[in-house]
Amino acid sequence: MEQNKILKIAMSGILCYLIFKKSYSILTPLLLWLNVEMRIANEMLLIVLNLIGGVVSLILLIYLYKRFLKNRIPRNSEIIILISVTVLFFLINAGIDWLYGTYLSEIEPDKYLYQFAWSNAMASIFPVFALGYFVWQLFTDKTTMGK
Repeated sequence: MEQNKILKIAMSGILCYLIFKKSYSILTPLLLWLNVEMRIANEMLLIVLNLIGGVVSLILLIYLYKRFLKNRIPRNSEIIILISVTVLFFLINAGIDWLYGTYLSEIEPDKYLYQFAWSNAMASIFPVFALGYFVWQLFTDKTTMGK
């Protein structure tokens, strides 16, 4: 019985993290696509918009943690909801990447590869903050420590 609780907590934590990662992976190509369409020349504006997307994703992670994990064991129906949202975000992300790649192949992609590269670099920074948040919550919330 105790192992079942631990598995539920672990699975919910992983699913919340995956939802966070996929939400950022959805926002980044949308931002880059917006840049291509609007021909935004200000790199600083793009970086700020990318940071805002990362912060929105972190806020989503904090909401998911408080909703599904804080001070309780998630129910099976909640785990099913998290799995469904994760799969939905994966499909949305795959669709956006396919459409964006198709769109870029029809125009001059050389100019936008640099922006794609630094947005992917930022995509490796935000998970560090997300994992730091989970570790911080793990050590401050005594109910998830397994007493």
